[in-house]
Amino acid sequence: MAFTDSDRLRKKLGEMIPADGTASDTMFSDAQILDMIAEAGGDLNRAAWIGWQQKAAEYANLVTVSEGNSQRNMSDLYKQAMAMVKHYRDVLDNGMGDPDLEGRRGHVVIGKISRSI
Repeated sequence: MAFTDSDRLRKKLGEMIPADGTASDTMFSDAQILDMIAEAGGDLNRAAWIGWQQKAAEYANLVTVSEGNSQRNMSDLYKQAMAMVKHYRDVLDNGMGDPDLEGRRGHVVIGKISRSI
């Protein structure tokens, strides 16, 4: 089964459509997913960065709730979303995920084998 860019972006956002489900079972509609990809110029890491910002904005309004002996740390969702925003910002800043390696140089050491590329 071939995955589409929408499927790949949904994976990066933790928003896969459940089996026997629809996009309405996730935070983002198909149109919103396609819009993120378009806004990012087709770069799925940039689209994921955009999507995680949107998720963080939604989670920013949630608060921790305590009822008797039970507590729900809903504010942790915002913190985790911001950690993913930072992750994808780092990916973009460091060029990680870019399959075009032409012109890049590096040095690899494996055990006693050393090879400059």
